[in-house]
Amino acid sequence: MTARGHEQAGFTLVELMTVVLVIGILVTIAIPVYTRSRLDAETKSCQANQRIIVQAIEIARASDVSFAGATEGQLAASGSTWYGLLIPDWIESKPTCPVWNDNYYLSATGEILGDSGPVQVFKLNHQAP
Repeated sequence: MTARGHEQAGFTLVELMTVVLVIGILVTIAIPVYTRSRLDAETKSCQANQRIIVQAIEIARASDVSFAGATEGQLAASGSTWYGLLIPDWIESKPTCPVWNDNYYLSATGEILGDSGPVQVFKLNHQAP
């Protein structure tokens, strides 16, 4: 029988701590980047919804007699019922802003805003400030 030396079959504590440290550094870099890109995507989605609403109103004005003479102030005064004029003929469903998870409304000056404030203000003449 021969004597064998003491062999280690696992990782040392230093090796494990190094791996944990490297993973921790990668996570601290990845989470803020993911959060920022998610917020950017939600903001762009909200802006796209605002543009869709503006375009739907303008197309409806050009095509629909009941919409043709309505001013921004009259549409805003109708509250949320102006969506009823757009759905389902001009937009499929009532969009919600993914940033604040709220509805859009039309101001008396023709701006499409969210209940919690504008992500970007779109006017009915396709101009963004």
